[in-house]
Amino acid sequence: MKITYDLEGDVLYILLREARPDDSFDINPGITAEVDENGELIGIEIVAARERGIPLNDLHLENLPYLLPASRAI
Repeated sequence: MKITYDLEGDVLYILLREARPDDSFDINPGITAEVDENGELIGIEIVAARERGIPLNDLHLENLPYLLPASRAI
């Protein structure tokens, strides 16, 4: 999983897994889901993330079965 943020465009992207996007659809205006050829979710794009009140500087990871140290993260 990878989370990226484009400051200039105020776009947050959450990549759940590496796969080739086959289709996308709007969940809400400005929120788009990308799916692979099997219809499995691979990513979510959120436009105007800060305007929506998403706390970009307050990310919490909870109850993960295994965490890599930051220096070893892929």
